[in-house]
Amino acid sequence: MRKKLQLIVFIMLFFVMGCNNKQHNNNTSESEEVTSDDSTPWGYRNVMKASDYDFIVSAINGENTTIKIRTVGLKEEYKESFPIEGQVKDSFMADLNNDSLEEFYLVISPTDDSGNLQLLGFAINDSENISMIAIDVLKENRDMNTDSIELKNNKLFRHYQVNGITKNYQYELFSRKTGYLLKPIEQ
Repeated sequence: MRKKLQLIVFIMLFFVMGCNNKQHNNNTSESEEVTSDDSTPWGYRNVMKASDYDFIVSAINGENTTIKIRTVGLKEEYKESFPIEGQVKDSFMADLNNDSLEEFYLVISPTDDSGNLQLLGFAINDSENISMIAIDVLKENRDMNTDSIELKNNKLFRHYQVNGITKNYQYELFSRKTGYLLKPIEQ
């Protein structure tokens, strides 16, 4: 009987110690990227503050990643999770169409060896709700690991090489009846 009691106490103690190791981090820093020892990003979180609302993105990066996106401060709050192939590499806010309502963009790094980045975008509609931006996809076969996306002076650029020749694009955001379209224009 005594050994059974000791075993039960040991199991309960082990369980309690295991639960205490999962402490919650209430750090609300503006932007953070957590990296593992080998510098591979495994977790991503960014809170982007616009004038009247916040856009929050978080992900546990892996070969297949679930991105969690939510807004705070809009008339219709947005809270969605969706799977992607790849890892969240970066996120930023811009007003590409100069309508005083910032859009939010995510740069997704592939899990394959191509290095071809993927871009996701979200637009604010009349300060009330958010919708995904349709993005024209560039279909050229790019040289491996030459793809880059950058925001500079409120303009979104993409650079990559095809057979050793550098291609430069600037994205423009167009408003349509069904939403927004982000289109790459060759420079």
